[in-house]
Amino acid sequence: MRTSLFIVAFISESVSSCPSLDGTWRSDHKLTLNYTASYAKIPEHTHEFINQIVGTAEITYSQGLMTMKDVPFRQVEISGKSYDWKGANESVAYVNLGCTPYSVAIKYTMYNQEIISLLNFVDNNTYWVYMGSPLLEDVSNSREYFVKVK
Repeated sequence: MRTSLFIVAFISESVSSCPSLDGTWRSDHKLTLNYTASYAKIPEHTHEFINQIVGTAEITYSQGLMTMKDVPFRQVEISGKSYDWKGANESVAYVNLGCTPYSVAIKYTMYNQEIISLLNFVDNNTYWVYMGSPLLEDVSNSREYFVKVK
């Protein structure tokens, strides 16, 4: 009986100490670029690209739905060439796979691809994710920071 109570208390404490995703989070340009400049080992053209795309996205998490909003279209310039950038404006269901007191793992499907993201919390109002993906190999050690806005 004592062991059962201990296990229930331990599980309850673990669940209650998970960071909350509920609310709206905005990509933070300054935090992202500070980290990139200090720690990321990326080519200059990639740094230039990151500088132009971060800081505009908002993600709202509510009842298992993740809504991403970004500037739908803009021009970005890399090494003197202009390119079209289409920001994501999507709502998708997500599943919370698990957490620690400092991270939350979620799974969702976007553009017919299953994605697992690990959100790493600095505090209750700030988290970061790795920017790397198979499509963006040279940003694999870069982070994008998000701050809670509501």
